[in-house]
Amino acid sequence: MRDELGVREEFLRRMSELQERLNESQRATIALQRSWCRLNPEDCGADVEAWWTSARELDLDATTANQRATVESFVAAKQFQQAAEDALRRWIVRHNKGRCWADTGIARRERLTGGAIAQQDPTKGLGVPREQLLPFFLAARSAIRPDRDLLGEALSSSYEAFRNTRRDRMPEKDEQEESLPAAVDLSHSSWYLAEFDRAIASSLESTHPKVSATVRNVVDLWEAGEKVLVFAFYVQTCKALRIHISNEIERRLIHTAQRRSSSGGAVPGEEDVESLLKRIQVRFFDRTDSPGRRAVDAELRGIVAERAATLSNAQLSSEQREVLVDVMRRFLRVSSTIARCFPFERWEEVDPSDAVRSTLDHSDGSGMSWRQKFLGFIDFLTEDCSTDEREKYLEAAKQIQTGGIRVEAGADVDSKERTDTLANVQVATGSTDRDTRARLMRAFNTPFFPDILVCSEVMSEGVDLQRSCRHLDPPRSRVEPQRNRTAHGTYRPARLQGRRQASNCDLPAVSRWRGR
Repeated sequence: MRDELGVREEFLRRMSELQERLNESQRATIALQRSWCRLNPEDCGADVEAWWTSARELDLDATTANQRATVESFVAAKQFQQAAEDALRRWIVRHNKGRCWADTGIARRERLTGGAIAQQDPTKGLGVPREQLLPFFLAARSAIRPDRDLLGEALSSSYEAFRNTRRDRMPEKDEQEESLPAAVDLSHSSWYLAEFDRAIASSLESTHPKVSATVRNVVDLWEAGEKVLVFAFYVQTCKALRIHISNEIERRLIHTAQRRSSSGGAVPGEEDVESLLKRIQVRFFDRTDSPGRRAVDAELRGIVAERAATLSNAQLSSEQREVLVDVMRRFLRVSSTIARCFPFERWEEVDPSDAVRSTLDHSDGSGMSWRQKFLGFIDFLTEDCSTDEREKYLEAAKQIQTGGIRVEAGADVDSKERTDTLANVQVATGSTDRDTRARLMRAFNTPFFPDILVCSEVMSEGVDLQRSCRHLDPPRSRVEPQRNRTAHGTYRPARLQGRRQASNCDLPAVSRWRGR
């Protein structure tokens, strides 16, 4: 140890030098941020990225004061950052992911701005349907402190967030684990808010334009085989998104099962599809003595046996291997897997072993099959995890629910009604206890549930929720009524692992499980 670190005096000198370089890098970065914030539209034009690409090659004498300050700050920040990295190199091992997926030309990040999330004009915000304009107008008129317009911001997030903020007269953001105590004086806006309550009643059956765009985008990505991460500022928005996303997934699953089971004939009804899914679950998973269940167990144990050498090297016990088989079986049994992967055509006549193999080898929109995902998960456990991590991942996968989950229902936050949501969609906020959040985080980094994780800012830093993330939707998005009128509400970016940005609810960041 003495040879590695040197004598005490030399070690302290290096620590002092490292501290100074890190401080210099931080100061230079703050200076760059301030210079960048002072840029005006006329300094950088409409296409900021194109301007920045060329700005570093320009003669500084020919630039504006703001442009020159920004470029000089950038050069200084880069130099100090490099010096800090050189000083850290001796002490830290760090891996930076490349701009593209490994062994492909697919970019890890695809940024969508403004209305682009809903295939609209990216230079504008999301359009508000005409029948929903009145609530936005009344909320804007009710604001008495524009610098702290909680109601307008909440309305721009979701109707549920607005109603909760309106009722409790407090922010109910989830940036911290404890609610902020700030109160809002609405004594001079009661008439507008009373009118809003009447106006919103007619809109409760309609989905908020931002929530609608988010749900559509998230479920499209989910159907393409992606895992989806969504951040929202407001707890009520998180809860609303869970219900809306679950309902949309369920609607599409029924449609998929109807299409796949029709076999060119009459399209079965929803009740017929649900009955068919139940019969398949009973025949292939619930009845332990059935040929279907024996075929499932044989195939899954074959997958485990295929990795017998690595499992032995990692010293996985026979009990842990059975846990693997049980977890894989549970996730093959869920309706979303059966509806999308099980061979509905002549399912009663086909050999059970062929049906199971067909299910395991069915590729989703990402090009991955369940067999590949299971093998990749085993490789991850045995090659990339310590003994302690391996046990925690197995425990997380073992405890994740696969059946329906009862949650609060409806846009009316005063409602005590509850509804069932699919286990594909889970929520993590400050009210979620730490152990549950940790378990959800680990489960999200596996090929199992949750497929979609809706989080507040309590999960935005210090945790790895994206083992293979390649999409981040627009860092800023606003809601606009039609004819380009801007709805009341402000947005600020949230930090994601210190280097990515997200804003209100319509920012799914996508993680695809690729096995390694």
